[in-house]
Amino acid sequence: MRAVGSTLPSIRAAAELARQELLRRELVECQLVAGIWCHGFTVSQLRSIRASLPPTARLVVAKNSDVAAAVAGTRWEAVRPFARGMNAWLFVRSDEIPPALRPYRDFQKEWKLQLNDFTGAVFEGRLYSPDDFAQLESMPTRV
Repeated sequence: MRAVGSTLPSIRAAAELARQELLRRELVECQLVAGIWCHGFTVSQLRSIRASLPPTARLVVAKNSDVAAAVAGTRWEAVRPFARGMNAWLFVRSDEIPPALRPYRDFQKEWKLQLNDFTGAVFEGRLYSPDDFAQLESMPTRV
C-alpha cells in the first residue's frame, strides 16, 4: 500500500500542468497579452475590473511561473521578463486594443491607483514597456 504523502507531488504537478494548459488556451486566439501590477488588489476590485472589460478581453490572476511556462516557445515569449511580482494578466482576443485597455485605466483613476500600472505587453510580436502603452491606447479601432 502506498503512503498518502507519496501521491502529493504528482497531484501538485498535475495541477500545475492544468493551470498552464488553461493559460495556453487563452493564448491561442489572443492578439495582446498585458501584465498588470496588482499588488494590494482586493477580490472585489478584481471583480469590478473583470465586469468592466469587453467580452473579447479576460483578466486572469495566475502564478508567474505558470505564465512563463505557458508562453515558452510561443510568439508570446517576450512577456516573460514581466512575469515577476504581483501580476494579473489581460488577454485580449480582438484587435480592438484601446477598448480593452480603457476599463483598467478608468479603474485606476476611480481608485487612485497610479502605482498599479501595466507592467508590459506583447502585441503583434512586439514588446511594449509601461512607457509605450500610450501607443497601444491611441491605436485606431476598425470601427
